[in-house]
Amino acid sequence: MKLQKRSGQALTEFAILICMMFFVVIATVFFMSIFGEWQWRIFKLIGMDL
Repeated sequence: MKLQKRSGQALTEFAILICMMFFVVIATVFFMSIFGEWQWRIFKLIGMDL
């Protein structure tokens, strides 16, 4: 009976992992878009010539 209670644990952990990876990808895309928009200011701030 204990095995039947835990039978959904792997699926739950897999779903949580997929959601976490999705949010990491979304955050990465968001920050890369911000960097792309403001990259000239960032380069100017650190002193690189384009």
